[in-house]
Amino acid sequence: RFVQDNIVAPFGYEILVESPDLDTFKEPERLRQIDSLAAYLRTRPEVSRVASVADLLKQLNVAMHADSSAFYRIPESRDLAAQYLFLLELTDEDAVRRLVDYDYAEARVAILMDDIGSAHMKGFQADLDSALAALFPGANLDPPPPDTTGVAAPVERVTITQTGTVVLGARQDDSIVTDLL
Repeated sequence: RFVQDNIVAPFGYEILVESPDLDTFKEPERLRQIDSLAAYLRTRPEVSRVASVADLLKQLNVAMHADSSAFYRIPESRDLAAQYLFLLELTDEDAVRRLVDYDYAEARVAILMDDIGSAHMKGFQADLDSALAALFPGANLDPPPPDTTGVAAPVERVTITQTGTVVLGARQDDSIVTDLL
């Protein structure tokens, strides 16, 4: 608790958004989806920090416009987003690669969160699953959410995977409790 309260949230949570198409995460529409996901996560009290490729692009967009906070947004065109990403790669490729792969077909949203316990984690994951389904309609969620509508969703062509120490720990806790019962 001391480390969590005074230094840094101890648990990593990762959301990986994968597309079969190269350069997907140079598209402003896709980058806005990632940014909306990050914005949702920042509203959650359990979440301490969120990082995404959209954050890097918004910060660079501000810097390229004389530090005007009015430009803290995703660039409007694919070409400008691609140029900014290239500039970021030249400046600090490691930072970019932590959040998006070389082909721009996979983007990662990195989250640091508090120790909320496995019972509360189930509620957090259920809320996150609902948010992911709304932000990426028709995406292949891993694990898939239950179908409550009975209506087929449009194909989104992305797969979303949740992982990290928190997710793996919660799954292990569930497995242990189930085995003990």
